Amino acid sequence: MEIKGTPEYILEDINTNVIDVVLAKSLMPKRCDNSHKGDYGKLLIIGGSKGMTGAPAMAAEAAIKCGCGLVSVAIPESLNDILEVKLTEAMTVPMS
Repeated sequence: MEIKGTPEYILEDINTNVIDVVLAKSLMPKRCDNSHKGDYGKLLIIGGSKGMTGAPAMAAEAAIKCGCGLVSVAIPESLNDILEVKLTEAMTVPMS
């Protein structure tokens, strides 16, 4: 087994299962050319507080990159402007 940048002796000593690009692509469902992002699931992330907008922003970005369709982030109203700037592909839901 070879993992780019990982010395072979490390992999010999542990029981590993490696998901490489080829395996990952084979596990991902094919998307139709005429589909809409709403066809691929909906996710609501609830989080964030003053000074802590990073976690919900990173969770939203990761969900989008993993193929989730519609991603919404419910955050305190006071943080909406910050998350609107950080997130261009996810929707924000300001909460009182």
